[in-house]
Amino acid sequence: MTRPLVTLRLLEAQTRRIQRKHPGLERLCFRSCTLEEAPLGDISAIIRQAWRRSYGDRISISYRPALLRLAGTGAEGLGLVTLAEDDSGLCGVILGLPVDCELPPSTGPATLTTGLCSTEAREGSGIIEMLLARHSSNLMEEGHSFSLHWRAASEGQTPDKARLAHAGRVPLWAKPLDCNRAARLGHLPWWQGMALRWLAWRHPAGRPLTDGLVVEPFNPSHAMEYAAFLGEHHQERGLRRRFSGKCLRRRCLFDEDGIRGFALAFREGGNLAGFAHGYVNPVNDEGDAYFAVDGAVFHPFLPEGRRAACLSAFEGAVRDQFGCFAVMAPGSVSPLPMGRLGYMPVRRYHIGALAYQPPENLSPESVAGMMLELR
Repeated sequence: MTRPLVTLRLLEAQTRRIQRKHPGLERLCFRSCTLEEAPLGDISAIIRQAWRRSYGDRISISYRPALLRLAGTGAEGLGLVTLAEDDSGLCGVILGLPVDCELPPSTGPATLTTGLCSTEAREGSGIIEMLLARHSSNLMEEGHSFSLHWRAASEGQTPDKARLAHAGRVPLWAKPLDCNRAARLGHLPWWQGMALRWLAWRHPAGRPLTDGLVVEPFNPSHAMEYAAFLGEHHQERGLRRRFSGKCLRRRCLFDEDGIRGFALAFREGGNLAGFAHGYVNPVNDEGDAYFAVDGAVFHPFLPEGRRAACLSAFEGAVRDQFGCFAVMAPGSVSPLPMGRLGYMPVRRYHIGALAYQPPENLSPESVAGMMLELR
């Protein structure tokens, strides 16, 4: 059995050390709640402010309450949020978003931990370290099995003892659909803008499907069929995700504050051959948005060229229906060779996990190979 990376005893000792080093933390109130109960407006504001302090006006995930509600639609769990509050209100947060995996019945739920940040006034006060420790304690007390996370990729070799915490590197792929807007919003120099135009010319979006393939707009009455297809044919080298028709309907039909779920199915001879889904991600209040892919899964016997045609049709649909200037997809959501299909890597992330009461199949290899959306 996989040994836990963290224990309650270890976390309690860590909490005491942090409090000795930063005695002012004793005046803060730390509490936990489900994602549904959390003050999403305040949480989104604090995350957006922290992002701008770190990255300026770079293109980013749209940290709106609607996005956090979307994150809760794709799984059966409730999620777990840890908050820090002072006399002025919320001053720190860390999110635990629900993730459904195929796990033994005796195993607790899994969580994707993200959104760790504080107000500017609390930076350097030890609040980040304390939030991490408190959040892990809360997850353990609620019986969670393990927590997944994304982190900015670091260079060099990862120590063996941290292989589960930094299980693998995942590229974030991007493909331009409107080269002028993509270059302007991305603040790209002219020569990179030229590279975008070459990619768009070499790998055009919206190509017609090859003979025998038919595109099907998302049909809520077929959601169970789509979910079964995803469960059967998504990547098999990692921890397996669990999909339900109910959650897929909520995710693909989501529409709030500019964030819109969208999906297309592809059929060959009446049978499902592929399913791609994700959401429209606004980047400003002027209507500019990119499309974030959460999954692009195809039947293993569908040739690569026909898979590429389906993906091109999907790209054309999000451009024409929503005006998206680009498509972005982490390498964890599709087995397609994105680099050969007009996508370029714009960033690399580490995917990892912290084990609390882990199942036997939790390993660096199973974490690195799983299908996991970027949140």
